[in-house]
Amino acid sequence: MSDPVARLNAALEGRYRVERELGEGGMATVYRRFISMKRPTARLLVVLILLVCGGDVGRGAAQARQAMPQIAFWNGTVEAAGLPNPDIYVISADGGEPKRLTDDPASDVFPSWSPDGQQIAFMRSRLRSSEIYVMDADGGNQRSLIGGRVELTNNLTPKGGYASWSPDGARIVFTSRESGNPEIHVIDVDGNNERNLTDNPAGDILPEWSPDGMRILFGSNRDGNFEIYVMDADGGNQNNLTRNAASDSFSSWSPDGSRILFGSDRDGGGIYVMEADGSNQTRLTDHPTDLFASWSPDGGRIVFVSERDLTTPVAFSELGHGEVYVMNADGSNIARLTDNSDPDVFPSWSPDGQQILFMRSTQGPTGIYVMDADGMNQRRLTGGDGPAWSPVPPSRN
Repeated sequence: MSDPVARLNAALEGRYRVERELGEGGMATVYRRFISMKRPTARLLVVLILLVCGGDVGRGAAQARQAMPQIAFWNGTVEAAGLPNPDIYVISADGGEPKRLTDDPASDVFPSWSPDGQQIAFMRSRLRSSEIYVMDADGGNQRSLIGGRVELTNNLTPKGGYASWSPDGARIVFTSRESGNPEIHVIDVDGNNERNLTDNPAGDILPEWSPDGMRILFGSNRDGNFEIYVMDADGGNQNNLTRNAASDSFSSWSPDGSRILFGSDRDGGGIYVMEADGSNQTRLTDHPTDLFASWSPDGGRIVFVSERDLTTPVAFSELGHGEVYVMNADGSNIARLTDNSDPDVFPSWSPDGQQILFMRSTQGPTGIYVMDADGMNQRRLTGGDGPAWSPVPPSRN
């Protein structure tokens, strides 16, 4: 399949098969499929499936310290019809009993907190159709912003979710296929003023607002392979930042908006960083299984997943076995944080940078775990998938 648009569309069509896998084994199941494939062609398809239909890996937003943040996630089982029926829950970061927020026959997945922590956007998915919903943080006032066949994307990042909120909480950016190919749309949080920002015959996906709300980062294959682009928040000045023959993906803004972290297949694969204008592209790691990198809230550290310490060659790693690592923002001092017989994937920083959330894929249901930023005090919070830290709520004083 040589045509890049055809490859992207194949990946998008694959989301319906992956939805079943999400219900049966969660995002870690999709990770195992990804990591078992050879780079770059086959794995690009799964990159796009992951990015278009699930997960949570990449940006640590700069937020103030919060004593005990909440974690939104989805959980559910496969029904008799063979389709998953997950719902959205929240749990305190110190554990306790999860609170169920949604209860619908459709699949409610990929929660994403508003910047003020008062609302949660999520995807309500039915067979071959998805909608963006928004609800209050306690589960009340659930309403659909837009119906039809849409693909909600943020960037598979640990901030959470697949609807990317503008920093002021007024707008949501997402990817829609209503015109036949993936385009990046923006809509007001009240459901008004939907606009197509990209309007390009290629596939444009994975939008993420810059911290100042002035620009939007996104991925596109319009130049023949998957590259990282940026545009103004109104869709103007669309610019290819990476301009490389290899595939570049999993991009995320640094908390101050000055740099962009991304994964690349170039030179054997690894994690890279560049300035916000695309200059000074620098390799931070050099292993092909280094994936899903995420900035710490202060921008000083990066957490990521890797199989670099496995003795089994990657090409034969059928099941995938990621572990969580951390490094300085310049790529120095790489340290392994988890060492477990089960894969540990999709890590994300707490708002204060003191803890790291991650998923552990066992033979049973996927578990949501949290540990201190140095890897100590690892503990299971609950079963579930797609965990997302809440930001700091506004003061009520």
